[in-house]
Amino acid sequence: PYVIVLLPSLLQCFSDTSNHVRAAATHSADVIMSKLSAHGVKLVLPAILQAFVDPAWRTKQASIQMLGSMSHLAPKQLAGALPKVVPKLTEAFSDTHPKVKASAQQALTEITSVIRNPEVSSIASTLLLALTDPADGTLAALEALIQT
Repeated sequence: PYVIVLLPSLLQCFSDTSNHVRAAATHSADVIMSKLSAHGVKLVLPAILQAFVDPAWRTKQASIQMLGSMSHLAPKQLAGALPKVVPKLTEAFSDTHPKVKASAQQALTEITSVIRNPEVSSIASTLLLALTDPADGTLAALEALIQT
């Protein structure tokens, strides 16, 4: 239960000016994510999603990377939260910092890699393209959805 209280402060440490603090935050986040249970994922998800509104790009990037790692820890719990997660990740594509965009792309790729539904997994890359580049990918995604 302590992780839920500490996680917002930990995420703030990713934006610290000291490289040592950022390295310690990275190590701490890795340890926390490796030890989380499926129920723990559900409990920390709101704090991670809240970090998306932080103005510091490193905090956003860290929260996005944590979401991506959750897809391998507890795919069923994350699947239930996809209606909250995917819009937040697509908002990250409009961020001004390229590392935030790249992290969002990586997180969505990790999330789509654990999809078990064969109909959805066959068009996951098309849907991912539509989310990351709506101008070029939306038409193809709609056509793929119509054919399923």
